[in-house]
Amino acid sequence: MTDDRWQKLIESLEDDKRLESRATEDLDGRPGTVERIIAKTPAGRVRLSRTTEPKRLAEKAFYSKRGGSTVAVQKIYDETEKIHVFSIEIFSPVSNNWTRVEANQFSLPH
Repeated sequence: MTDDRWQKLIESLEDDKRLESRATEDLDGRPGTVERIIAKTPAGRVRLSRTTEPKRLAEKAFYSKRGGSTVAVQKIYDETEKIHVFSIEIFSPVSNNWTRVEANQFSLPH
C-alpha cells in the first residue's frame, strides 16, 4: 500500500467518524516504524497495521576462530528504499484478543 493510499484510508475513516485510535511505534531492535489504527466497521472492530522499514541489503558476521570468542552481526540497510507491510486484525470479544486476517480469507470477484 502506497503512502497516498494509506493517508486516504485514514482520512476516509476520520471523515466517517469510524476511527477509534491511531498510534505510531518504533520497531524493536531495528530501524523502522509501525502505524496502527483501530476502526469500527460493520464486521466489528478492526486494527489495521502498516509497518515501514528500510530494505535490508546484507548481513555481515564478524567472528574470530579463537575458542570462546563472540560473533557480531552487522546488518546493512538501504538508505532510500523502504518496505511496507500491511496487515488486518479483527477483534474477538469472546476471546478478548485480535485475530489476524489472512489474504485468502477475502472474497474478491474474479
